[in-house]
Amino acid sequence: MSCSRATLHLHLISNGSEGYMRRIQRITEHEVIAEFLKSEFYHQEFVSYRRSFEHLVFQGDVTDTNENALRHALLYRRRGHMLQELPVDTEWWEVQVELSDMKSIRVIPRAQWRRVASGSFLLCEVAERIRTQHFTGSARECAKKVHAISLSLRRRENLGCVLLIGIDESNAFTILDGNHRLTSALLECSSVPKDQLRVVCGFSPRMYECCWYETNIPNLWHYAKNRIRSLFSKEADIQCIKNHRSSTAGCERESLEYGVSSKPLLTIPVTRNSCGRPSQMNTNSSISMSTLSSEAETQAESHLAICRACNRKHGN
Repeated sequence: MSCSRATLHLHLISNGSEGYMRRIQRITEHEVIAEFLKSEFYHQEFVSYRRSFEHLVFQGDVTDTNENALRHALLYRRRGHMLQELPVDTEWWEVQVELSDMKSIRVIPRAQWRRVASGSFLLCEVAERIRTQHFTGSARECAKKVHAISLSLRRRENLGCVLLIGIDESNAFTILDGNHRLTSALLECSSVPKDQLRVVCGFSPRMYECCWYETNIPNLWHYAKNRIRSLFSKEADIQCIKNHRSSTAGCERESLEYGVSSKPLLTIPVTRNSCGRPSQMNTNSSISMSTLSSEAETQAESHLAICRACNRKHGN
């Protein structure tokens, strides 16, 4: 539905109805990573990977364990520092965003958006500033991109998926990915065109511990420590994942020699730090099985036995 841009901001602020975002369906973290990677794959960091992984990114299978591992590693090359700040109990849902929800959404407070926001990161106020003001430097480029996306909306193009994070439906939301697209949607049609833009939200009662949702000194300090720790993480190591796949295949061929099952794992073990957030993969450390089903526990123990036996044989 089209809107009068001159009265958009006033309508959002004066509308007394409370926005309670409606959850449509639960989705997996693998789906979220796949959608996030699609919107990031045009960046310079992925130039050398496009030919090899373009099909995996844009026509991938989110039920395939190996593909999920590679997409995870690819995304962590650019956005791992963002994802590792999310609480471990984050649940991802596809949601329906209405006009009344817009006044509870904030753009993520980083990079050029700080200059555009000028102190207020509320989406409706940022959109109004872009509509009415002229910017210079990086803020000008940001505004130009927003207006360019508006043209895509008019042409009825598919704009992919926007990611939000929040505590619950009654609290504020922050855009984790999709600042430009959601701002354009607000400027162009005052709501989210459901046939052009999918919206997914991560909910957690501990989201206030995430610096992307709540910017304060303790959260920023936690983020700084994780940034340093991530320099030594293998989660973004594409070759490591590919080697892991090859060695696992080799271990399966030798499984009879060691008398253990070679049934593959359904998930990749990821260690957690003291706050419960994802830290880094470590195939040599002990893995807690308390949260796994008995079947998954058996698979995990068998998988570790195969890999360790294979490593001993090859001197790794």
